[in-house]
Amino acid sequence: MAKILIVDDSVETADALATLLRQLGHDVRVTYDGNSALRQAYEDPPKVVLLDIGLPVLDGIEVSRRMRQSHGSKVRIIAYTGYLEGSISERLLAARFDAILLKPASFDEIIEAIERLTQGPVQGIK
Repeated sequence: MAKILIVDDSVETADALATLLRQLGHDVRVTYDGNSALRQAYEDPPKVVLLDIGLPVLDGIEVSRRMRQSHGSKVRIIAYTGYLEGSISERLLAARFDAILLKPASFDEIIEAIERLTQGPVQGIK
């Protein structure tokens, strides 16, 4: 199973996803802001990051950019966002996410994205 970092300022959402993923056997860490996510990824690099884009202070696009600088493509990053309009979608594509899920994604969609990204080369953006 994969080592997963969930980053979402919605505590309820992040904790619920973590609980479900742990029940499937994944090693899951949770943070609620961008700076904590960067610290966690530096101290204990995950295989997959499920990253909310609308984070306060340091948004998910900047978190992804910094993770790419420090970890390259070793870490698979899934954008998990409710925003996919205009310049946001262009910024998401430019940020080199391995997958993009639109909130509210079903648990099955999240699992499918994680499985796809942990079983070989990137299959494209969903």
